[in-house]
Amino acid sequence: APSAGVEDKVARAASAAVAATVATQASAVNHRLVLVSGGFKSMVLETTEEIEEISKATRIDTDATTLTAGSLLKDRLIVQVTPQRMCFVWASDPKAQVVPAPLVFETAERVP
Repeated sequence: APSAGVEDKVARAASAAVAATVATQASAVNHRLVLVSGGFKSMVLETTEEIEEISKATRIDTDATTLTAGSLLKDRLIVQVTPQRMCFVWASDPKAQVVPAPLVFETAERVP
């Protein structure tokens, strides 16, 4: 018969596996937006029952290459970073027009 120590380890491992599965499923529910960038353009796709392009309805800069994107404020605000600015959309309502204003980067002059 297995020792009590082995049973405890198996129970802890099973519990950790269930917790990891639940966490993965929870994060999959929260991440329904996809930002795609290529060339000098970016687009936003929303994945619900279907995949829909919502680029024009958002405040994302679609006429720029996205350098990186991420979330702020505990995943409530999404940020897009382009060479010129940082743009924001609300994760709960990416089509909302009332969002923090874009932060425009000042261009540094190159010293010869």
